[in-house]
Amino acid sequence: MRGILTIFLVITGLYLAFTNLPSLGWFNWGNERGRALPTDKIKNIEIETSSVQTVVIPEDRKDVETEYEGNGKVTAQLNGDTLEIHAKGPKFQFFNMNNDKEKLKIYVPEDYNQNMEISVGSGFLSFGDGSQGSAMRLKELRVKAGSGRIEIGPLEAGSVDYDLSSGEIVSDSLTTKNGVFKVSSGRLKLDQYSGPAEANVSSGELHIKMEKLTGPVEIDVSSGHAELDLPDDADFALNGKISSGNISNSFPLSGENSSSNKIKGQHGSGKHQINLNVSSGNISLH
Repeated sequence: MRGILTIFLVITGLYLAFTNLPSLGWFNWGNERGRALPTDKIKNIEIETSSVQTVVIPEDRKDVETEYEGNGKVTAQLNGDTLEIHAKGPKFQFFNMNNDKEKLKIYVPEDYNQNMEISVGSGFLSFGDGSQGSAMRLKELRVKAGSGRIEIGPLEAGSVDYDLSSGEIVSDSLTTKNGVFKVSSGRLKLDQYSGPAEANVSSGELHIKMEKLTGPVEIDVSSGHAELDLPDDADFALNGKISSGNISNSFPLSGENSSSNKIKGQHGSGKHQINLNVSSGNISLH
């Protein structure tokens, strides 16, 4: 019986060793930087991570390069004009309880101005640290979080789409012409935001602090909480509908018409339309 147990432990150890070895790909491992790939023909960069601490670093360069430290798996593949980077921590975390050991740095040109898609299953990802002289400019940015935490620094994009299933997304100094935000659970915080916004909150929290109101805002809350913080001189026409829950407003409104299931009125010139709809939960406007 003891011999069978010994054989089992040896086989298990060999399996764990081989399954946690990094796979061969474009990029090297350990503390070495991987192969650099020029971005002149790349129109899309897709980054997908799970159980890895990831930092996306815009800097003065002409190519994409990675630096990885850990025992997980990182692959990169160029499909047409799309660069796909996938990173996953070790399968058996009881041999590596601290995910901080899995560290990936992705260096991208700060003048890259095409599309980017970021998906985080778990762990942590930060994009930019706010130290660069000007915000990175993209055509389109799509961010999806299954869990974990995502931090996004100064950025300008033609359109943005944030989809939060759980965990937290914090976005600072974001300017866009089209912003779509979905919160199924967790917490989404937009600070110093400029642009129109379309948001749906099924559960969890949404916090938007506007640097400047430049377009319409529409927020639907099925459950949970949404907060919209506007500049004092914002010009908007408010139309709020309440099935259950509450809409609170601290702005003085001309032509105000309020009841238990609605709130309407105008602040300033009323240039931009703000539609708030609460099925349950609450929305605060201030």
